[in-house]
Amino acid sequence: VDRSMQEALAASEEQARQQSRRLAEVIWATQVGTWEWHVPDNGFLINERWADMLGYSLPELLPMTMDNALDLVHPDERAEVQALLQQHLSRKSERIEITPRMRHKSGAWRWMRVRGRVVEWGDQEEPLRASGTQDDVTALHEQSEALRAARQTAEVALKARSDFLSMVSHEIRTPMNAIVNLTQSLAETPLSPQQSGYVERVQSGVHMLLGLVNDLLDHARLEAGKLRVEAIPMRLTDVTTQVMALHANTATERGLGLGLELDPHLPPVVLGDPLRLGQVISNLVGNAIKFTPYGGVHVSLQGRVLEARGALLLRVEVHDTGIGLEPAQAQRMFEPFEQADSTTTRRYGGTGLGLSISRQLVELMEGHIGVQSKPGEGST
Repeated sequence: VDRSMQEALAASEEQARQQSRRLAEVIWATQVGTWEWHVPDNGFLINERWADMLGYSLPELLPMTMDNALDLVHPDERAEVQALLQQHLSRKSERIEITPRMRHKSGAWRWMRVRGRVVEWGDQEEPLRASGTQDDVTALHEQSEALRAARQTAEVALKARSDFLSMVSHEIRTPMNAIVNLTQSLAETPLSPQQSGYVERVQSGVHMLLGLVNDLLDHARLEAGKLRVEAIPMRLTDVTTQVMALHANTATERGLGLGLELDPHLPPVVLGDPLRLGQVISNLVGNAIKFTPYGGVHVSLQGRVLEARGALLLRVEVHDTGIGLEPAQAQRMFEPFEQADSTTTRRYGGTGLGLSISRQLVELMEGHIGVQSKPGEGST
C-alpha cells in the first residue's frame, strides 16, 4: 500500500511539474505579464515580463506590494482603479478589467490592460488571493486615438463641404429664380421666332441649372444627416400621375412611349413622404428617358402588405428600352458623381447625383434600390 501511494504521489508530482512547465512556456510564448495579489498582507507577486513592460528588471521592483503597483498608475486614474478593485473584492463585479496608464522607467506613460479575478476566498467569504495578466496596449490605444482624430477631421471636412455646398447652392438659386421669372415674363411679350427660340433655350438651361442646384442641396443635406423623410397620408396614384405628367412632354418630344401600371390591390392611402417618393421616381423616369433613343419607358407599382409591421412593401419598377449598362457600370451607378463612362456627361449631360440621391432617399425609407440591365437591351 505504501509503495502504491508513493508511486501515485510521484506520478501526481510529475504531472504537476509538466503542467507547470507548459504554463510557463505559454506565458513565455505570449509575452504576457502575470501578477498575483495576496490580499490580507497586500503582497504583490509579478513575473519578469510584467516588470519588463515598464522598463524594469524584476530585482528592481522586488519586494512588491499592491501599494507599490498603484503608485505606478497615473494619478488621474488611481482613484478609479482602486474603486474598481474594491468593487470586485466585494463581489459587485465578476472580474477585474481595467486599462490604466502606468509610469515607465523612462518617465513615459504606457497604457496597460489589466485583467484578473479573485481565485481564493476565505471561510468568511473574504478575498484571499487574486491573480491575472497585464498587457501593454499602448500601440493599440495610439492607433485608436489616431483613427478617432482622423474621423473627427473627416467629419469636420465633410461638414465644411456640406455647408459650402448649401451656401453656394442657396446663393445661386436666388439669381436663378430671378432669371426664371424674367425669361417667363419675356416669353409673354411679342417676340420674333428667332427671339422666342433664344428664350426657350435660356429657360431650358435655367431649369437644368435649378435641377443641379437642388441636387447639390439634397446631396449636402444627406451627407450632413440633416434630411429627414416624413410620414404623412399620401395617395400613390397622385404621386405617380404627377411624375408622369411632369415627364410627358419630354417623352413626346423624343418620340417615346410613357406608360404607368398600378397594382389594383394597392391601398388607396398610405403613410409616407410624397415629395421624396415622387423625387425618386422622377429621377428614375428622367434618367430612363435621357438614355432611351427609341421605344419607351414603363413604370409599374406593386405592393405587399406586411401584416406583422402594419406596413406596405412597395416595389417600383422603371423599365426602359434604352442603351443599357455593362455589369461594371451597373455596380457604380448609384455612387455620387458617377457616370456610366467618360463620354456620358458630354453626350447626355448631368452630374451623376440624381441616382446617388435616390439611393440615399430610398434607404432613409428603409428600402433598397438596384438595377438589372444588359447593353443594348435597356434597363430596369
